[in-house]
Amino acid sequence: MSSNSSSIDDLALCIFGLLSVVALDAKGGASLRRLDVYALAIDVVRDHADSPQVHELAFTLLHNMIADVEGGCHGWRVSDLTKVILDSIEEHTDKEILQANAIQLLRVISRGTCLAKKPRSE
Repeated sequence: MSSNSSSIDDLALCIFGLLSVVALDAKGGASLRRLDVYALAIDVVRDHADSPQVHELAFTLLHNMIADVEGGCHGWRVSDLTKVILDSIEEHTDKEILQANAIQLLRVISRGTCLAKKPRSE
């Protein structure tokens, strides 16, 4: 059972990595739009939030989504992912992990907010 679970986690990581790359390259007119990729990535995080690797990658996705709000990522997508991350943090019984993940989430949101406020250089 655990090897099957490990295989599923590995598959989730591969899918997540692919989605992250596609999201960065996707254009508005692409057959797989960036927002669709973000939605799929959020689903992967939601379904595999108990995997530490996926949970860690969720912070990278959140950072990218916050930075991409001006590029077309809607704020409600950021809210969806933030809620998924918070829910998974609350499910951890290990207080050290909970505290570390909460701090990481605050750092990502803080950095992302600063990035979103910076004017783009031309």
